[in-house]
Amino acid sequence: MSWFPLLEDDIPLIDKPLDPTRRRILVLTGSVGAGHDSAAYELRNMLQSRGAYVEVQDYIDALPLPIRFLYKESYGPTIQYAPWAFELMFALLEYTLVQYCVIYFLGVRPSLSKVEKWVQGFDSVVSTYPVASQALGVLRSRNLLDVTTFTYLTDPAFHQTWFHNGIDVYATPYVDAISQAPKYHVEVNQVRPLVGEKFSKDTTSTRIAMRQHLGIHSTELLIVIVSGSLGIGKVSKTVSEI
Repeated sequence: MSWFPLLEDDIPLIDKPLDPTRRRILVLTGSVGAGHDSAAYELRNMLQSRGAYVEVQDYIDALPLPIRFLYKESYGPTIQYAPWAFELMFALLEYTLVQYCVIYFLGVRPSLSKVEKWVQGFDSVVSTYPVASQALGVLRSRNLLDVTTFTYLTDPAFHQTWFHNGIDVYATPYVDAISQAPKYHVEVNQVRPLVGEKFSKDTTSTRIAMRQHLGIHSTELLIVIVSGSLGIGKVSKTVSEI
């Protein structure tokens, strides 16, 4: 199996297997919500368990303070109170010129010098955040980065900001999303989710115990509502309507 634990045994990642004990791997995340971070730190744990040296850096820290504030503080309120604006933004980002103007000047260019310093001394770089992937791609295109680059897509639907010609390998756990890859002229590998070991264990006994604790019969329908780390959406209204 490849040294990279994301890929299943029958999916080669690179031509030459590598010894993980000789690898220094940098993982770039983005502290916007919790999805990018949780994937990054789980990847770190998996790689460290195989003997690799791993560092995790928050890409947002590479940005100037005003832009950092924009990224972190506008995300939650926009999704919660103006989801149409969030949807419009990603629709516009599908166009190369718009993506270049917005993402490059407000997300990539201000970070390049710091990210270039971060990657020094590492053998591979993995991104779990789309803007970080763009920065890595730009560094590769300028011959400022000569190591293998990976992107682990944490979104269940692809969008243009995840992809750059400078990225070597793309991976996602979302089977349905892979069918979107041809639209972006990329190949995306299906991999297992980056979640903790406890999520992969048999939970039959736990489910039975929880139903008994809540007084819910084994034949009754049980619905779990998930609203993300930020509690996005009209949760109370959704519950009442169900």
